[in-house]
Amino acid sequence: IARQKGSPDFAYLLDTASARLGKPISHGEMETLLYLYDTAGLPAEVVLMVIEYAVAMGKANMRYIEKVALDWADREIDTIGKAEEHLCRLERRRQAWEAFATLCGIGQSPTAAQQDAVERWTTDWSMPEPLLRLAYNYCMEKTGKFNSSYMDKVLERWHGEGITDEAQAAETLGGGKPKKK
Repeated sequence: IARQKGSPDFAYLLDTASARLGKPISHGEMETLLYLYDTAGLPAEVVLMVIEYAVAMGKANMRYIEKVALDWADREIDTIGKAEEHLCRLERRRQAWEAFATLCGIGQSPTAAQQDAVERWTTDWSMPEPLLRLAYNYCMEKTGKFNSSYMDKVLERWHGEGITDEAQAAETLGGGKPKKK
């Protein structure tokens, strides 16, 4: 409470956090926010961005907020610009997974490794949807399940060989024409 009275930035953090969470800040939550602000060294605006993210994700509890904020501090995401860039990347990952899951009919929530792989395939390698579907179907045929590591090896090979056509890709699998599913 003394820190709140002595620091307009921290007072702003508490007031705004309370408004964004839609409830008064408890004493324990105040201590967590003070820790993030003072000890972890995150500016009030960055902590508030973490809170906004947590609310948007439906995880507006202080344990989740603290975990995310400390992760950001470890990654040196300590400015509004860095936080915006990080949030944009997270959104790209979410959208990439959503598009891939829709394309292949996957209903499961992704692991971090699966999200990393799908982001690499779609963003870094710009794999066209027919190749993603072909690799997925091949993976399902060979392993009986979605295995991002298995698909990654197939897609990495195609990427390395510059294959962007479904017929070329199918030939590398030894099947000639691609199977339609």
